[in-house]
Amino acid sequence: YASDLALLERPRAWLNDHCVLFWQQVLERERFAQLGGRAIWLQPAAAFCLQFLEPTELLVDSPGNVFRALAAAQLVLVPLVSGADAEQGGGAHWTLLAAHRAEPDAMLVFDSANSGIGAEAH
Repeated sequence: YASDLALLERPRAWLNDHCVLFWQQVLERERFAQLGGRAIWLQPAAAFCLQFLEPTELLVDSPGNVFRALAAAQLVLVPLVSGADAEQGGGAHWTLLAAHRAEPDAMLVFDSANSGIGAEAH
């Protein structure tokens, strides 16, 4: 979209979910394609919605359930937005949560603004 491209042209502009998704797809499909199903890249819109679900709502038993793939992946990458608002849509700042299954508690939070979402992510 033209409005998404315009964000990239402005110095220090905040990226929206479309920009985050595009870069995520470049990484997933081109840069790290060799990882295949060992790495799961949760899309920004899905991650946003998950923030508002109760844990019991995540237990859907269906063949296409993304959580089956998440459970099998060695690396899970989740873009999180601080200040997420279900009513208004959107949030304040994107952060990346990386969870590696080799270490049970190995979760890293990459947050360029030190927004504090790391505590929420864990």
